Amino acid sequence: MSRGCARAWSSSANLGPGFDSLAVAHRAYFDAACVEAEPGPGRVKLNVTGPFLKHVSAPNTAEVALESLLKSMGLRYDLRVTLWKGVPVSAGLGGSAASSVAALAAASEALDLGLGPAEVTRIAGAAEEAAAGSPHFDNAAASSFGGLVVVLGDDEEVSVRSFRLDLRLLVLRPLLKPVEQKTKLMRSVLPSSVPFRSHVRDLSRALSLLASLLSGDLRSAGKVMNDEIVTPYRAPLVPCFNEVRKALMAEGAYGVAVSGAGPSLIALGPEEELERLAAAGLRAYRLCGLEAEAKVVGVAGGFEPLSPSEMNKLMSYSGP
Repeated sequence: MSRGCARAWSSSANLGPGFDSLAVAHRAYFDAACVEAEPGPGRVKLNVTGPFLKHVSAPNTAEVALESLLKSMGLRYDLRVTLWKGVPVSAGLGGSAASSVAALAAASEALDLGLGPAEVTRIAGAAEEAAAGSPHFDNAAASSFGGLVVVLGDDEEVSVRSFRLDLRLLVLRPLLKPVEQKTKLMRSVLPSSVPFRSHVRDLSRALSLLASLLSGDLRSAGKVMNDEIVTPYRAPLVPCFNEVRKALMAEGAYGVAVSGAGPSLIALGPEEELERLAAAGLRAYRLCGLEAEAKVVGVAGGFEPLSPSEMNKLMSYSGP
């Protein structure tokens, strides 16, 4: 029997105008997985633990991804998987992608496959159909490559460019009961067609956002963390988005966007003011009748191996 363990970080997709094409990995939360492999017909058995285990539903993206891996590579192994669920479920923080990326990286270690981030992204992004109703690759790419990613992806081919960023972000998560198939719901409210001028304006915003982030101009990046195609349709389903965004901008935030499909938010601002902005965001949530969690975090790298002792420490931690 062989064994491998790995960790994958949370992520925020879209960042306003970059729907399904821009995402950033961050150190707000992470999932970890250990895979034990032995010769067999290709069965995958999953055990979930960790602070958010009770919100994990079947089919889990980690199972789907591992079954796809075995089938696509013709591997005759049974896999016993322990998934430590540390990314909140249904929070817009790439939780389903982090699960599958961590599991694939652990399986690669156990079977000595040498899977790189591009291969992991392709398999994990396709497995997102189990959570979102359709494949998408932005969160999987961020958790696989780390940093800021630009994704061109469809079912046939996925291309990713990744960039290292040295900055800190504010992540705000309202403490809400998870919504079943929330990503699928939030994709269903989007328009089937948009005015050409709206497309051009949002494309311009996305390119400006990318250029500003890569040049370190966070103030300019924040100015274009908004869009007119996706967020206006989703905002009514994101509790307190407008109130919290208004409060953060009034306190000096450079920009605020829904993280992925929400309800979490991500914000840019002066690094020395992020803790103060976090407090302002929590006050705004409370005024709106909600409790929330705020984290000032750095940008994360891609998936990484975990030692058995590190995994054992996680298993002894029950979380909040």
